[in-house]
Amino acid sequence: MQNLFEPVLERLYETQPLWAPHGRSATNVWEVVKDTGLDVERARSQAKMPDIVAVLNQEAADIKAVGVQKTPTFFVNGKPLTEFGRQQLLDLVKNEIAASAGK
Repeated sequence: MQNLFEPVLERLYETQPLWAPHGRSATNVWEVVKDTGLDVERARSQAKMPDIVAVLNQEAADIKAVGVQKTPTFFVNGKPLTEFGRQQLLDLVKNEIAASAGK
């Protein structure tokens, strides 16, 4: 809503060890992204808007439905990438392209 999706997302990826608990106390994620130009107070307010809450609830339901248990998780044609890595992702994509070409 503030046209800062990519900078905020990049900052979240860069700092994931700080805010993702993984068995320890986490840093406040709002603090991590405030240097991206995001108006944090406005974003916190926007996150409570009914339309946004509905999207977040749907995302949570989708995550549960497909069995995502960690981030990042990649799917290609509904098939999960079981071993994370660049080559593994490329192989999965190539296999799915080959499979769909044979149809």
